[in-house]
Amino acid sequence: MLRFQGMILAGVLFGAIAFGQTNTGEISGIVRDSTGGVVPGATVVAQHPATGFVIERMTDDGGRFFLPAMPTGQWNVTISQTGFAPYTQKGIALEIGRTLTLDVTLGVQGVAEEITIAATDPLLQAATAEISDVIENREVAQIPLNGRNFLALAQLSDAVVLPPGGTRGDALQQAGPLPNVGGQRSGHNIYLLDGVKVTDELFNNLVINPSVDSIQEFKIQKSMYPAEFGGKASALINVATKSGTNTFHGSLFEFYRDDSFDAPNYFGKGAPVPPLRQHQFGGALGGRLIQDQTFFFLSYEGLRMDRSLTRTFSIPDDAVRSGDFSGFGGTICDPETIPLTGVCAAFPNNRIPQERIDPVARAFLQKIPRPTSNAQFQNFTSVETQTRDIDQIGVRLDHRISGADQLFARFSTFDAFEVQPFGAGALQEALLPGLEGPWRRGPATLPPATLTSSAPRT
Repeated sequence: MLRFQGMILAGVLFGAIAFGQTNTGEISGIVRDSTGGVVPGATVVAQHPATGFVIERMTDDGGRFFLPAMPTGQWNVTISQTGFAPYTQKGIALEIGRTLTLDVTLGVQGVAEEITIAATDPLLQAATAEISDVIENREVAQIPLNGRNFLALAQLSDAVVLPPGGTRGDALQQAGPLPNVGGQRSGHNIYLLDGVKVTDELFNNLVINPSVDSIQEFKIQKSMYPAEFGGKASALINVATKSGTNTFHGSLFEFYRDDSFDAPNYFGKGAPVPPLRQHQFGGALGGRLIQDQTFFFLSYEGLRMDRSLTRTFSIPDDAVRSGDFSGFGGTICDPETIPLTGVCAAFPNNRIPQERIDPVARAFLQKIPRPTSNAQFQNFTSVETQTRDIDQIGVRLDHRISGADQLFARFSTFDAFEVQPFGAGALQEALLPGLEGPWRRGPATLPPATLTSSAPRT
């Protein structure tokens, strides 16, 4: 408890403000009349049906409009001007980090005439030349995931693979396997959570792996980074978490694996099934605190795993322990012959006399187990238990201060404890409180300001 409170205090004292790192999207466009002329002063209203959030703008002298810092999800956009028929487009899918272009032509108003488009193809993003993919909520929620690591879904994008276990840095990836993008190392990725950097710069790992139930969508940007990002050679992976809506929604889950459900190894010749106990459990709940104004979203996920690991090693057999190397090729050099002849002579029959074996080496050999097979190499098989416990919590609050001002606060924690019997143990804790607010005053919009701090401990 004392350590937890100390980390919270450090987060408050060392928080930093960053501009431009955002988990929202943008819509821009030009409004014209039927002759191709621009329409200044038109009213552009964007509505987020899930939360009732409304953004209103006016087109400038060139007929242009720009709607920044919009939460991801489905939007309805209505454009109107005196003397023209209102134009409405529903179900515009706004994804994380995307700038959509919506060019509209208003017709002359007739008798009670209104143009409404209820379904349309995805809008073109023409603002940047980036190469990127967005893994949407449908994929996150419906595709089965072994281990519930959202980064496994990154393989839905081109040139993305998850490296096999045992590679460089694998033992330090407590948040799960990290992807290789475009042939680059997994440690060269940048990871963002709601626009906040969650990359461990010491080990180049992901600090917090959010629960799948708390993820709205995430974006993999492979090239052409914006100016505010940099420092790594590989991909930029930005995760947008879910927020509450006017409708309450939630989920509970439990995934259980046990060796009693496993089939025996065909080549095991009657050997018992390796022990396995794995529980992955948790839930999420989101909804409103105040209608159309304040929303919350909570998530928790836990993992308790004990599984058997089998490794083979090369250790000295009884003959080698006694100094007999006659079964090996080559010769064993006697170092005491060098001062006499200037040449290192071999031990007779490659056998080291018992009295020449160092007592320290003899005592050390007593601590090494005996081989489990008659082979010279890879002659010892060991079966041990790997233990892994993970707890992660996410809390998010969204609040609309007024019709033009909004902010959200998020707190995330990731606590991982792992014992690796053939390597090392690891204890990783990360706390990430954050506060973001896209502030607006009249026609002017300030950049989204993010106040965040992180306190990872390994």
